[in-house]
Amino acid sequence: INISIINADVQEMPFENDSFDWVVSMFVIPFVEDIKKYLTEAYRVLKENGIFSASIRAPVQNVKNGWNMKQDIANILTKKDILPKHQEEWEDFLNTSKKNAQNVDLRNITDDKIKKTLEDVGFVDVFFYSNVSYGEYAYFLKAKKPNNKDIIIIP
Repeated sequence: INISIINADVQEMPFENDSFDWVVSMFVIPFVEDIKKYLTEAYRVLKENGIFSASIRAPVQNVKNGWNMKQDIANILTKKDILPKHQEEWEDFLNTSKKNAQNVDLRNITDDKIKKTLEDVGFVDVFFYSNVSYGEYAYFLKAKKPNNKDIIIIP
C-alpha cells in the first residue's frame, strides 16, 4: 500500500478535482470550523461514485455527563498495565474529550444537520450507522458522490 501523510486544512484540500475513490474522515466533522466548506471539499476531490465515510462522536450528552465509557476503558488500560503509569496522559485525554464534546454541543451539530449539509453539497445515499465496537458512544456515516447518470434534473 502506498500511503502519504499530508498536513493540510480539510477546508482547502491540496488535491485535484475527482482525485479519490474514497475519503475517510475520522472524528473530524465536529471540530471543523465550516462543515459545509469541508464537505464541499470532500465532494470535490471524490471521483464519481466515490464514497465519503466519517466517524463522529455521539452522543455528546454522554461525554458531558461523565462519559460512561471512561471506566470501561480505564479498566482495560489497567489490565494492560498502562494505568496508573500514564495516569496524567489519561486525565489530559478525558479533559480534552469533555471540552471538545462541549464545543460540539455549543455549535448544535446534529445528525439531521450533517445529513442536510451532505445532501446540499450533492451527496446521495447518506446512511448513518453505529459501530458495535463503540456501542452507543460513536456512530458513523457513509455517503456517495453520484455519477452524472444518478443526477436527475427536474425543470
